[in-house]
Amino acid sequence: MIANTVPAWNGRKPRKWQEEALPIALDSLRQKQNAIVCAVMGSGKSVLIAEICASGRGRVVVTVPTVALVRQLADTIGARCPGEVGSFYGEQKQTDKRITIVCLPSLRKYAAATAHLAPPALWIADEAHKTEAATVLEAQALLQPMRSLGFTATPFRSQKTQELSLWSRLVYEYGVKQAMADGVVVPYRLKLWNGGDVTVDEACAQMLRDADGPGLVNATSCDDAEQYARYLTANGIEAEAIHSKLAREQIDARIERLRVGDLACLVHVNMLTEGVDLPWLRWLCMRRPVSSPVRFCQEVGRVLRAYAGKTEAVLYDPNDLFESMGLSYEAVLQGQALPKGLAAIDAELSAIDKQLDADGVGTPERWVVCHTAWRRYLKMLLHACIATGKVEQKITSKHWRSNDPSPRQLETATKFLRGTKSDTSIPAPHRRHLATIAEHCDRLTRGDVSDLFSVLAALKTARELNEPLWYRLAAALDNNGVTDEDA
Repeated sequence: MIANTVPAWNGRKPRKWQEEALPIALDSLRQKQNAIVCAVMGSGKSVLIAEICASGRGRVVVTVPTVALVRQLADTIGARCPGEVGSFYGEQKQTDKRITIVCLPSLRKYAAATAHLAPPALWIADEAHKTEAATVLEAQALLQPMRSLGFTATPFRSQKTQELSLWSRLVYEYGVKQAMADGVVVPYRLKLWNGGDVTVDEACAQMLRDADGPGLVNATSCDDAEQYARYLTANGIEAEAIHSKLAREQIDARIERLRVGDLACLVHVNMLTEGVDLPWLRWLCMRRPVSSPVRFCQEVGRVLRAYAGKTEAVLYDPNDLFESMGLSYEAVLQGQALPKGLAAIDAELSAIDKQLDADGVGTPERWVVCHTAWRRYLKMLLHACIATGKVEQKITSKHWRSNDPSPRQLETATKFLRGTKSDTSIPAPHRRHLATIAEHCDRLTRGDVSDLFSVLAALKTARELNEPLWYRLAAALDNNGVTDEDA
């Protein structure tokens, strides 16, 4: 049974959008519309979910993608519906509560464990764009919920695995402009590296000397996080590592030390994903060269959340990820990162090739579009090489990157690239793209050529060592470059 209104919001004043969305969401449930509510990251979806759970009397299943989010939602909904909330994940398998928070990987087991019960009155799917996985579709078919409601920052995705086939319509949307006007999120200030030719570790340490307030630095693995935390501390920036090998009590204690100012920063592995709510963070250092726009948006979006006295978030971006991924402020908060895996890049560039063929020689304006696509391909290829450990992370100031390359640089780049045309060890899409770059090498900047040299040097070394680097690069691109241990 779904009530028309909810009389209380657990003693707190709801945000305007939450108050507007609640009756619309309840009405969609009465009409059994399988609807989606879209709201930007950090807007308070969990509070609205708790109110919806409190509006009925039947069994409710709330699905989330991670264990961290299970715990967070269990606390939020439990405060609104005391004594009625259980959790189902890993070793925690409660099925005797009216409301159960279920981790998506455990949903099929939950469906089997509750098969003797009547279908749930309501299924609420947080991060609904992740419900297209085969295991979730199978579990949903077993559960057969009487009503369904999804929440996401991204109502529509172009990747097959992120479609919304279980959902029929978008009933409410809370966008970036509204969130900015309401003070739900803050603007960011981007800081790039403008010093000399140094390692990324050295650059980050130098950049963070002027950091104000608590912040986070990302790492590629648990060992990397520990090592870099020691490095920062040795350089006068008090830091600790935080990762999955630590006990929950240690993690909580280090987060509290950061919050109260005993630490300058935490070096983390995959911490700023779903289920993390640290709105008091003032800055983020994107030390890790991730090639996943989705992961990138998750990290950045969570440091943009508003907090008392916080007017902006500072983003230290030594790898220039914003430029290479072509993301805007709006795209980050809405989670609208276009898939930039190998297949998506290949499709984009193939479409440009067809248009160029149709136009004949192609206009300069058309080449601007094409050139942007190729530059993005090169950037992602470079980040994949770094992620697989085949290119050392070296950065320098960016002013020279837009200059023309020297004749000798162009000659060397062209020679290397032409050699890839007949190299069958290179996957066909990469071979075709590199061959086209070779034909138009004179259009590349000095920065583009520098990236090419780094990639080609890695390929040459791998070939001499008889290592199948191209297949590792293809996997890094297609899997969004997730290489850390906590992914």
